[in-house]
Amino acid sequence: MGYSSARSDGATHVDRAARACVQALWFDRDESHRVLQNGDSRCYDRRGYEGAATLSAISRNSPGGTRIVHLHTVGGIFQIVRSFLTSPGKGMLINEPLKRGLEILHILCERKDPALIPALRSFLEELESLLPLVAVIETKQFGELLHLPLAAAYDTSVESSLPWLIQRSAALVEKETPTPRASPWRHFLELGDRVSRHFRRLAESPGLASSQMMFYLIQSLQMIASIYLHEIQRARQQDPERAAEIEGQLGWYLSFFWSSAQSATEMSFQWTESATDCLGWIGLRALNEGCVDTTQSALQNIAAVTKAAAAKIPGVASHQLARLLMPMRLMMELAPEVGATHMMDRIQTVEENTLAELTLHLDIKDVLDRYERDCRRERARGGILDPDDPESLLLQILSQRQRGAAGDADAIG
Repeated sequence: MGYSSARSDGATHVDRAARACVQALWFDRDESHRVLQNGDSRCYDRRGYEGAATLSAISRNSPGGTRIVHLHTVGGIFQIVRSFLTSPGKGMLINEPLKRGLEILHILCERKDPALIPALRSFLEELESLLPLVAVIETKQFGELLHLPLAAAYDTSVESSLPWLIQRSAALVEKETPTPRASPWRHFLELGDRVSRHFRRLAESPGLASSQMMFYLIQSLQMIASIYLHEIQRARQQDPERAAEIEGQLGWYLSFFWSSAQSATEMSFQWTESATDCLGWIGLRALNEGCVDTTQSALQNIAAVTKAAAAKIPGVASHQLARLLMPMRLMMELAPEVGATHMMDRIQTVEENTLAELTLHLDIKDVLDRYERDCRRERARGGILDPDDPESLLLQILSQRQRGAAGDADAIG
C-alpha cells in the first residue's frame, strides 16, 4: 500500500472515530433529562466533561488533512455545550467543554493545519447562535450564572481563548521565512478575517450592549488590538503593504463598538464607559506608534458610542457623557508630544461634531472642560490609576518620552 493510500485510510479511521464519539459519548435529550430526574447529576457532569476531553483528543491525534474530523469534534463539543445550557442549573458548567473546543483550534493553529479555518468557522457560528440565548438566561436566571456561559471564549485570563489564538498565530509569524510569493502574515490575516467578522456579527445582537458578556468582549478586543499594533510595527519594517492590510483589519475589529451601540435596544453606562476607555487606550497607543488610521477609527467609535448612549441610556447625565468623551481630550494632549500636530484638528472636529448632536445636553462642553481640569489635577497629585485605563497609558507614554529625551540630552552632553 502506498503512502497516500495509508494516509487516506488513517483519515477515514479517525473520521469514523469522531462520528462514533459524537453519537455515543453524549446523552440524547431524553436520556439527559432522565438522568437528571433520577438525581444522578454528578454522573451527568462527568460524562459531559469526559466526552469533551475525548473529542479534543481525537482532533489532537488525527493526521493532517482530515478536515471532516475536526468539524465533527467541534460539533460534538457544542452538542455537549447545548445540553448543559438547556439543563437547569448547568449553565455555569459549559465553559469546561468549551475550552476543549478552543484547544482544538489551538492545536490546528500550532501545526498550521489547513483544517483550522473550516473548524474555526464552525466554532464561531455555534457561538453566534448561542450568545443571544445566554443573554436571555443571564437576565432571567442571573443567580445561577456566577461563571458566565461562553465567557471562556473571550476571557483573556483563559489561555485557550480567542485572543490567545490570535496571539499564537502572531507568534508563528516570527518563525516564518518571507518569500516573494507568500507573506509570513498570510495565516495571521486569514485567521483575523474570520474572528473580526465574528465580532461584527455579535455586535448586531440587540441585547448584547447591556449584557455582562460585554466585559469579556471589551477585554478581548483590547488584547487583540495590542497584538495587531505590535504586528503593524513589525510589518512596517519587512512589508509596508502588509502593514496597511493589518491596520485595515484592526479597523474592522474596532467597528464592533459603534455597531453594537447602533444595534442596542438599551445600553448600560457601566459597559459603555468600559468601551470608550478601551477605545481611548487603543487610540492613544496607536497615536504614539504612528497608526493614524487606527487613531481616527477609535475617535469615530467613541463619538458613535457616546451619541448612542445619550439616546439609549435613560436619564443619562451630562457629566456621564463627558466621561465617555474624555479619551478624546487625552488624545488631544498626546498629539503634540508625539509630533502628530496634524491630528489635533481632526480630534477637535470629531469632538465638536459630537457635541453639536447632543442637543439635550447644552452644557456638555463646559462639563467636559471641567472634567478635564479635574483629571489633570488628580494626575498631578499622583492618583492611583488602573493600568488598563487610558489616563494611565498616557502617563506611561509621556514618562517614557521624557526619559528618552533626557537620555538623548545626556548623550549629546
